[in-house]
Amino acid sequence: MSRPVSAGFNGTALYLATYPDDSRNEEGVYPNNVGINSQKWHVCWTMAYSYYYNVLGWVTGGLPQNPTCQSVGVVKVDITA
Repeated sequence: MSRPVSAGFNGTALYLATYPDDSRNEEGVYPNNVGINSQKWHVCWTMAYSYYYNVLGWVTGGLPQNPTCQSVGVVKVDITA
């Protein structure tokens, strides 16, 4: 089941607000950590139906399983004239 995810900018960098970091959970102990603003953006080649696309994706944990993925930063640029 998918959960809604909030996105925003931390200065100019795009982030996704994630749920608390469960990598530090201990059995029977209520987690005392907060969510993190994750910037795990990657550009990867992926297949969708019969098309092969280069897409922007977000890695939820660890390393991406797709070997074509490259880590990237996504930033906001002011383009006012």
